Amino acid sequence: DLKSLPLKEYLMVMDGYGEALFEMGRYSAHIKVADHLIELSILHNVFELDEKDLYFESLFQKAASLYNLGRCDEAIYILNELLGIQPDNESCRLFLVNCHVRKKASLLRKIRKVSLAILLVSAVVIAIELLLVQNFWPELVKPVEMARNILFLGGAGILIVGEVGVRYKAVSKMYGRGR
Repeated sequence: DLKSLPLKEYLMVMDGYGEALFEMGRYSAHIKVADHLIELSILHNVFELDEKDLYFESLFQKAASLYNLGRCDEAIYILNELLGIQPDNESCRLFLVNCHVRKKASLLRKIRKVSLAILLVSAVVIAIELLLVQNFWPELVKPVEMARNILFLGGAGILIVGEVGVRYKAVSKMYGRGR
């Protein structure tokens, strides 16, 4: 019965359905509806629907669904195309940065693990310093104190440099596109 509706009303119903699927987290189903809306938008030359850019918004939400499904390369491709249409769209730019960061998630996990391990070793050194060194070997307090400080600062430094480095590369990759 939906197909018997006039085109504009059909598009509004399908757009609402697609929004609902997206909000419910049914991203695979949403992608199918978004593809259908995009196709209809192109076939019937309908790009605006109730003051909404149907084509652009459908593509943007499709990219978001792909991102949520972990298909970042496809989302990045769509976002790059959207930036070709609207080069100054800040939402696309920020989303593109997030996609590039997410692609580096495994690297970030490794950096966090190494940093956490070093910080835990630092905590163990502090415990040893408090329980043993200060009471039994006071002459070793300075070297142990220096070791724990180096470990702590090293772990924190690795974490900060890793997080900032990945985000910096993502931003440079996005802004280095020449747009």
